[in-house]
Amino acid sequence: MHVLNVLKIKANKTLLSIIILIVLQLSGFLFYYLSMSVVNDRFIFGAIAGNSIAILLSVFLIIIFIALTIKWFNFLTLPAILVIISALSNIIDRFIYGGVVDYFNFFDYTRFNLADVILIVGMFLYLWEANKKLLK
Repeated sequence: MHVLNVLKIKANKTLLSIIILIVLQLSGFLFYYLSMSVVNDRFIFGAIAGNSIAILLSVFLIIIFIALTIKWFNFLTLPAILVIISALSNIIDRFIYGGVVDYFNFFDYTRFNLADVILIVGMFLYLWEANKKLLK
């Protein structure tokens, strides 16, 4: 019975991951083709320019993040999945559009997309989860 519950949880996380990735990609596609977005080829708050560098650095950071998460939690938590899927969505944008499709504008200061929002929320929840684990 325990094995079936584990498989069900893994299947639910996989389905949720696929749904989130599809929603993120569809939102970028919609805003891009409605010309309501900006393609941003910069990385890490505009500090690094260049799509190739951004892709390589993103993949490297995702691998490190997955390894640390599995080491700390022995599995991928939901907040970790949110972070990974959001980062993956931005990598896919870089391959398709030559940069990340940003469509939210914050007081003409910065632009971002739904994947960035989910990534930040996921990181916040991840750090909260890690803090709870450390306090036990």
